[in-house]
Amino acid sequence: MSVLDRVLKSINNPYATIAKDGLICGDISGYIDTGIYTLNGLISGQMIDGGFPKGKVVALAGEKGTGKTFILLNSLRKYLDSNLKAEVILFESEGALTKELLIDRGIDINRVAIIPVATVEELRYQSLVILETLEEYLSETGEYPEVVMCLDSLGMLGTEFEQNTSRTNDNKADMGKRAQLIKSVFRNITLKLSLLQVSMIITNHTYKGMGKYDPTKMGGGQGLEFAASIIIFLNKSAVREDSPSGKGKDRIKHLIGNNITFIVHKGRMTIEGSRAILGLDFKKGIDQYAGLLPLLISSGVFEKKGSWISHNGDNIAQGDKQFYKNIDEIINNDIITELEPYIVEKFCYGVVDKNQNKESEDE
Repeated sequence: MSVLDRVLKSINNPYATIAKDGLICGDISGYIDTGIYTLNGLISGQMIDGGFPKGKVVALAGEKGTGKTFILLNSLRKYLDSNLKAEVILFESEGALTKELLIDRGIDINRVAIIPVATVEELRYQSLVILETLEEYLSETGEYPEVVMCLDSLGMLGTEFEQNTSRTNDNKADMGKRAQLIKSVFRNITLKLSLLQVSMIITNHTYKGMGKYDPTKMGGGQGLEFAASIIIFLNKSAVREDSPSGKGKDRIKHLIGNNITFIVHKGRMTIEGSRAILGLDFKKGIDQYAGLLPLLISSGVFEKKGSWISHNGDNIAQGDKQFYKNIDEIINNDIITELEPYIVEKFCYGVVDKNQNKESEDE
């Protein structure tokens, strides 16, 4: 028995391992598909098998109308569809989710628990109780729980202090108590989530900085900033369409959606600052193929000459409209697999060349 084996035996920590055997608290056992190839690639560097990493805290932060809840629900639908044992625990602070909405999004409502929470203290306590229950499940069955935890949204959570002062009409400021409490939540749950391989996907609000050059910031203080493995910022620009009524200057342009810019604000697998622009249609949401065509052309997988789009010398569509009209017939796993090396090069961190290091040591 080695010294390390003796040490691990002496501390009686069921999660402690020798690194070569895998790091229960750090290694990623799988991903939760977002349902959007480009977003999977931006988050994890893998378009087909990637997405939100299991066992990590992930935040989607943006202003209203950027599709945060849509992406969350789309990911939950894909997760439940891919695993009949999977279940979802969804903390809800906005009172906006309905059974009908979940059904409309194709989500199996028999496997989703909705837990209303109004304060950060409620979230902290109930999260810890749930994680203790999941630990007991793991201990009893020897199986990791197939569960995803979510919060929609962090920005709407108040504090008990805020509720108490509101009831007494006391205008005392919380003096940073909310930010401290949020930090406390993630100090208590982040490692437990990782050890249990349970993801926590959180939506949150952003706000503009006070100064001209002050960047966009995420609400809730630094607790989530430090705890999250991945933070994606979402910005929007309007997409409008001419109304069939009116002519010339009198023609009205109707808002039909937003172009959403997804920016890696913090990433463990992909480079911070990486970005992709995806279209959000108010009637259809974000398509699984959103953002693919520019990547396919810039990577050289597809070629565009004039209006024609070709693959391996064969014309497959004349113009973007025909491409998107026939996209289900054009895009398949072989095309995505061909694109993935470019995605890794574009979005992912470099890998240390072990052979080069060995040569340097020999010299």
